[in-house]
Amino acid sequence: MTKKVEATTAVTIIVLVLGLIAYGLNQIYWQVNDFKAPDWYPQVDVVIHESDLMQSGTTFFGVNSIGDREAAGRAAYFGYNETGELVWYYPDPEDEITSNCDLEVMSDGNYLIHIENGWRVITPDNKTLLEVTADDLGVDNIHHDVTFTPEGTFIAIANVTQEMKVDWVPGDRMAPILGEMLIEVDAGGKEIWRWNAFDYLDVDRVALEQTMGDKSLDWLHANGIQYFEEDDSILVSFRSQSWVIKIDHATGEVLWRLGA
Repeated sequence: MTKKVEATTAVTIIVLVLGLIAYGLNQIYWQVNDFKAPDWYPQVDVVIHESDLMQSGTTFFGVNSIGDREAAGRAAYFGYNETGELVWYYPDPEDEITSNCDLEVMSDGNYLIHIENGWRVITPDNKTLLEVTADDLGVDNIHHDVTFTPEGTFIAIANVTQEMKVDWVPGDRMAPILGEMLIEVDAGGKEIWRWNAFDYLDVDRVALEQTMGDKSLDWLHANGIQYFEEDDSILVSFRSQSWVIKIDHATGEVLWRLGA
């Protein structure tokens, strides 16, 4: 009996010691990694909180403008908990954050965020794993949206301009037509697939919104893109054509078109 009691006591002591060590390490972690909200962050007031109807976790926002965008420490991405408390933000004063602020949580728990003319993959503690820009891919502009695949690749929207004559431009003249391109890169940022709208869509179809500043005629104006693993397809929306189209990823062919 005595041996059993001694053994039980020893096990209990070991468990308590391990628990104290774990608690101490946890306290050290939070002291070193103490999260403090900046004094300029957007204040969020929770008006309705139906916890049984909510999905638990963090709600992310991309904020287009926060006072002086040039000021050091300004962030464009924020995460709030269910009570409206700021629990995460992404400060990177070197970035010109795109007006299309967007953040997606990837299957591995990392974050895909938009930066000016490209995108970046970061960890929850804000370490950069991958960054891809228009210069890396040799295009003028990457804009609006990026989607990712289960294979770890990324498909982005990029602009491409061609000088040509089209039916909806008066004067029988050459004009700079702004089209769209989809570019897929692997986890290392290397291009592996490219789709050019000029090769698959009717450029003579009149654009509903024809100008893009004073630079070119905005034939398509892509806004959103989404990859679907079920049939290896891609959905893309085009504002200037009032279209959503479905593309066969393997062949590039347009499978169907929804819209005007």
